[in-house]
Amino acid sequence: MSRYFMHMAYDGSDYCGWQIQPREKTVQQVMEKALSLLLREEVSVTGAGRTDTGVHASYFIAHFDLKKGDPGSDQFLFKLNRYLPPDIVVHRIWQVPPEMHARFSAISRTYHYHISSLKPLYTRNYSLHIFGELDIKEINRCCEIIRLTTDFTSFSKLHTDVKTNDCQIMEVQWKKEDGGYLFEIRADRFLRN
Repeated sequence: MSRYFMHMAYDGSDYCGWQIQPREKTVQQVMEKALSLLLREEVSVTGAGRTDTGVHASYFIAHFDLKKGDPGSDQFLFKLNRYLPPDIVVHRIWQVPPEMHARFSAISRTYHYHISSLKPLYTRNYSLHIFGELDIKEINRCCEIIRLTTDFTSFSKLHTDVKTNDCQIMEVQWKKEDGGYLFEIRADRFLRN
């Protein structure tokens, strides 16, 4: 049995998140169907995390195990991307040691939230349009409180299977960018919902 990591990206607009859910279209479901068909064996894919409904991923790592074959070739990658819908792309597949895990071997995760002060056209699915200016200096003072916090129970869905609601926030800040703002947060993990 060989384990493979996969660097992929997706536009989550038409999906109920990453993880398989009954009677819902998810990214994991589409990936498993595509890989199973093209590799001619049942393939189960594990993602680095769970994204919620409508959330996009520009750099998402997942892994899967195979009994035979080598899906790391350029030809297989071309076939896979031709089969996948236009809102999912796989950039690279490579073999890793069997103990590597897309979720548990990850050191950190980063989320970006875009706010546009101009009505967006091509990025309308990826940013929130607001009117007026934000006080970035004052907002970043609040971000320092977030960075120093570890227990996020108040922000988490209750009664899940996680053992702790503690997270280590490594970076959190708002930045002004052309036509709007960017909120960036990086942590060792994020909690459900």
